[in-house]
Amino acid sequence: LEGSYNKDTMEWPMFQHDAQHTGRFKVANYWPVLSSIGNKTIDEGKLLNFSISATDLDKDSLLYEAWEYREDYDLNADGNMDYRELLTLDKYFGQAVDPDNPESVRCDLNKDGVIDIDDLVTLAQNYGHLPQGASFDKATRIFSWTPTFEQAGTYKITFSVLDLDEAGNRKGGINSETITIVVKSQCIF
Repeated sequence: LEGSYNKDTMEWPMFQHDAQHTGRFKVANYWPVLSSIGNKTIDEGKLLNFSISATDLDKDSLLYEAWEYREDYDLNADGNMDYRELLTLDKYFGQAVDPDNPESVRCDLNKDGVIDIDDLVTLAQNYGHLPQGASFDKATRIFSWTPTFEQAGTYKITFSVLDLDEAGNRKGGINSETITIVVKSQCIF
């Protein structure tokens, strides 16, 4: 059997039957593996610049993304913000909020008791944002930020990699890491 459960990432690759119907399965898609990024510390007014990388056993094209993590938009409570939040929202779309189901409650972003298009719009508006002055170049995979002297604090940034098919469509594999960036205050007298 090609492919197996990965106890470290808790992922089970997607399988498909082989064309010869031998009863064997082959992996339809290996998910990309994002290299560890790790937390960062920077002083106000100093440049933080680093690149991220990933591998994919299928040699698929990869799409890299980055945005500021907000716990209230982590709908599936996995510690990352990525397109799986859309899948979670879709699961409850059009339903009234079930107060006994924490995931359902998290999906009601507008707190109006119904999971609807307004929640989807709210979620979409909060994707892709980075702290003021920060940038992430998807082509070069470089994150760059020089925090101003008013930006001391702690920031959480989610970096994700998705695999793409030949036409540039998402194949379903994703790997994310949310890091903490601490911006230390630099007193100027």
